[in-house]
Amino acid sequence: MTIQAAFMLVLFPQVIAALTPAEVLRNYTQWYFQGMVRQKVFTAALDPQAPGDYSPPYFWERDFAYQIRWGGDLLAEVPGALDLARETAANVLTRSPSAPLSDGAIFRAQMLASFSLAAHNDSDFFCAHLPGVLQQLNLTYGNPAIFKNGLVVAPPTGTHCYGFTDSINKSGALLFCSVLHYETLLQLSLLASDWNCSPQLLPFMVNNVLVMRQALQSPTGPLWMPEIGMFRVDSGLNAGLVDVWGSAYAVYTGATSTSQSEKIMQWLVNNEKSIFQAGQVRHLPSPSHWPSGVAAFQGNGEWEQYQNGGYWATPVAWVVPVVYKVNKSLAQRLVTELAGEAEGYTNGGDGLCEWVNHAYCGSCAGPPSFGVPGLPPYPTHGDLRGTRHYGASIASAYAAAQSITIQP
Repeated sequence: MTIQAAFMLVLFPQVIAALTPAEVLRNYTQWYFQGMVRQKVFTAALDPQAPGDYSPPYFWERDFAYQIRWGGDLLAEVPGALDLARETAANVLTRSPSAPLSDGAIFRAQMLASFSLAAHNDSDFFCAHLPGVLQQLNLTYGNPAIFKNGLVVAPPTGTHCYGFTDSINKSGALLFCSVLHYETLLQLSLLASDWNCSPQLLPFMVNNVLVMRQALQSPTGPLWMPEIGMFRVDSGLNAGLVDVWGSAYAVYTGATSTSQSEKIMQWLVNNEKSIFQAGQVRHLPSPSHWPSGVAAFQGNGEWEQYQNGGYWATPVAWVVPVVYKVNKSLAQRLVTELAGEAEGYTNGGDGLCEWVNHAYCGSCAGPPSFGVPGLPPYPTHGDLRGTRHYGASIASAYAAAQSITIQP
């Protein structure tokens, strides 16, 4: 936004309607970071495997990692934000090792790369922490029980990676975890090469990246659904379910073949009505739900909400640019809808939440059906939603807007 535009906003607040969606989301992300600095909330990033209470002002390490990943270029524009983020990253990266397949292991690695780039290409910070991060990642790659044929595999018992579906029981080869490891290790290897960090570890990183890419691109691999042109969630309990987030992420990261990419992008456009709401994305296409007994909270009535039917802004940073490649108008509409959700954030509005479902209401007239597994909440004019002003959603929406703003 220009100085002239900012001056006009001070004199005539109603001019806010003239802001572009990208400007709305950029201002919202800066506003969020300013609040984080005032409350020193960045320092409250929690290890998901450590005992404690997950409630404001605390949030998981993965939330922090996504905020830095998608909004890191704005840290330097908010006084104190970069220093506070550095303090948090340094604290997190020196913690005791997390479980091999937990969020801690992979998102600490992603956090290292993202913060180092955001901190004006801080190669010293990156090189200092890289060996420790790789040592922790090797707890996965060196264990044939959880890394097999180039794919991350769910352990018989214990923690699965990727906490945005942490209430879902999975088995067999895991799509999202595999793509997450692929992209993160690829980024680490590229930065290590550019900044000449731990050259003796580069072959280890590159070899694992190539093995993972080959496994994901295999037309006969356990995760690819050739009859649909999408990836499945896993090769076990959820083998019949399409993974919207993971398939788009695989394209975004370059893990897919040209043929796979084309099929996934076309599927996303063809099925827009079953996966998008208010610019946000369902993990499974509607009306799919996790199988009975797979989602931890189904017995409590978690239908059409949270991880079992809610629409999230978390993945828009990688979904929107993938959609943009084949349907620019749809991608632009998604960003416009996200900005519409965000507007009013300074005047008591909810802004972007953890997740939403505007088709249902949790406190409206009529007999509620929350406690009846298999039945959605009472449908009406209201909506369901998660935590207000959710940092991962805000930063991801900003990145989505940026991705289509800078593309030709």
